[in-house]
Amino acid sequence: MSQEAGNAIFVLWPPLPDPIPLKIQFPFSNTFRITQKGDVTSVWLNGRLVVDAARMQNYWDPKAALPAKGPIQLQTHGGEIRWRNIWVKSL
Repeated sequence: MSQEAGNAIFVLWPPLPDPIPLKIQFPFSNTFRITQKGDVTSVWLNGRLVVDAARMQNYWDPKAALPAKGPIQLQTHGGEIRWRNIWVKSL
């Protein structure tokens, strides 16, 4: 079973122009690669770039810079979700 997916960072960044629908594997495993360099974020979903060098802002205090260090946060929108094999490394 598969379902179509867009490519955006919820609330903070719109989809790429003319996005090609992605096939996400539901309920099976999907892979994400996320890079954060300063305030610039890129995201790959199942090996495909879906967010290209998005400039992020501090969601909690838009006038402040993004913190250089701190916890990561994993989010769900109410459904069951599981994470595994999470790696964090300095770039």
